[in-house]
Amino acid sequence: MKNIKRINLEIWPTPIHKLSRFGQLIGNENTYIKRDDISLTGLGGNKLRKLEYWLGEARSREATKIVVAGGEQSNLVRLTAAACAKSGFDCIAIHNCKRPARFQGNMLLNKLFGAEQIFIGDVTEGERDLFVKDKISQLTKIGEVPYCINNEEIGSLGYTNCLYEIDNQSPDTKHLVIVGAMGITASGFIFANRVLKNKYTIHVISVEYEKEKLIKILAKKLLFLEGNALEDVSWLKFDKSDLEKQYNSYVYDDYMGKGWGITTEESLQTIREMAQLEGILLDHVYNAKTFTGLKGLVANGVIKNGEKTCIVHTGGAPAIFGHAEIYQDLDNS
Repeated sequence: MKNIKRINLEIWPTPIHKLSRFGQLIGNENTYIKRDDISLTGLGGNKLRKLEYWLGEARSREATKIVVAGGEQSNLVRLTAAACAKSGFDCIAIHNCKRPARFQGNMLLNKLFGAEQIFIGDVTEGERDLFVKDKISQLTKIGEVPYCINNEEIGSLGYTNCLYEIDNQSPDTKHLVIVGAMGITASGFIFANRVLKNKYTIHVISVEYEKEKLIKILAKKLLFLEGNALEDVSWLKFDKSDLEKQYNSYVYDDYMGKGWGITTEESLQTIREMAQLEGILLDHVYNAKTFTGLKGLVANGVIKNGEKTCIVHTGGAPAIFGHAEIYQDLDNS
């Protein structure tokens, strides 16, 4: 890992501040938020921390084209396009959706950032991955040096820095709450905590996978961060007790509803509460469920009133403008 390069995309650290009204609502007035949603590039988000390492590796390989893939309102694609514009890379964005009649939300931003957008229709992620491989092969044949944004283990390095920032900014914090999706963000966070001798209790709120599967995903990345070869398969034996005992970290799958990107009544209510109590916007895919998880942890007594807690807002709010239909009927009462 010492040989993995990094470029600078941001002015770090991102701020931490108190959630006075939301904390009062949920029953813990000592609740704080880490604002990774308001970093400076591309309207912000957690992917920027990862892109510093991905694009650092791309530069060390003398890449001429950056290839990234995602759905219609992908935050990863938006921030890759922005980061490429800032650092001088050409960006090719491959979307597994039809070309929209009207560009909105992240799709519009990708266009403004100058990304070449390729639409391959409503295909599966597996089919999209095959298209990406073929595109990379084509680019290589014509003399380009493509770099694909897909190495999850390298990306996880970005969130080690986030936890170190919190440790400098708010060292008396007891609980940290963070999203659990593909495990890239959470694994870096958990690894850094172990470096700090498990100083903090980390709560990972799954928005995509059942608890057991997400724990395996985290384990594989944690082994890499600890210096193990990617071929090491000992992560297959890793379970809930290992994560809790070795990393002081806990995974919850109680708040994801029917799965990734599918709202719940509770997550929609949390979006309204954060907007109307704190003036902070939450996306429906990741942060709405993560903040709902925080509410549940307090309600269930896992986090007690007065225990200093910090939740990481990982961004994604620009996608709201591409999913307006979800937010039309929010109750303002």
